[in-house]
Amino acid sequence: MKRFRALATGLLGAWIALSGPTAGMAATVEWPVSTKAAWDKAVANADSAQGTKMRGLYADLVSLQQQENGLDAKIKTMHYSNAEALTVTRNNIKQINAAQLSSLQAKAKETRARYQPLLDKYKQLNQQISAARALGSKEVKALLQTQADLLKPAVQAARDEIKKRDEAYKAAKEATAKIAKTIRTTLADIDTFKVKISAEKSSVTAAKTAISPLSKSFAQSIKKGDAKSAAASLSSLLTLYRQLTNHKEKIYGYEQSIAGIIAKAKRQFPSA
Repeated sequence: MKRFRALATGLLGAWIALSGPTAGMAATVEWPVSTKAAWDKAVANADSAQGTKMRGLYADLVSLQQQENGLDAKIKTMHYSNAEALTVTRNNIKQINAAQLSSLQAKAKETRARYQPLLDKYKQLNQQISAARALGSKEVKALLQTQADLLKPAVQAARDEIKKRDEAYKAAKEATAKIAKTIRTTLADIDTFKVKISAEKSSVTAAKTAISPLSKSFAQSIKKGDAKSAAASLSSLLTLYRQLTNHKEKIYGYEQSIAGIIAKAKRQFPSA
């Protein structure tokens, strides 16, 4: 009876760890030496079939623990890698063609500023022509009209160049916006996998919550010295543990999908 109580204490503590506040993390099941010894003795005292089953359950427990620990490590690494890559990618969107756009905008502003005095003078002449016409001063009007006509070719050339610079900047800006929209649309696909990850995490929490009553049932069986019932409870617990592993495998798969989406988005950036 003492050996079963020792086993119950060790295993119950282990399984409580699985259902506690660290439910989102790997559950480390480490049996004290005395607990392991009691378990080994219980297995040795069981009949051949029961002993084989209990050894199999213990092997599965260790295997699943190692598998979950490995998955948690991979999920953590992949998650932070994706988060960092996503931040960098979104920041890089703002820098698409930044140097080109800055240069084109500066040229457009410089061109307009260079020709502005000429355009202002031409505008002023036309205002004066209108004023002279209103006053009926034909000679003044004719003189001003001559000056305006002389400036007209230069003014037209200035307007053409300003228009050319503005359109070049506008076209580059629109093309850049189109590239940015394409990349953002690609990154938006990540939201679907975030929803799936959230659902799997909820399933992990639910499975861990279900472990608690099974842990108590297992402990009660050990206290009664009922190795067969204890093995049955442990088998049920392992079923839940396999569900946890399955959910975490899906989470890792979704993180891989997110990494793939980010990689696709990076390929959509223009070549340097």
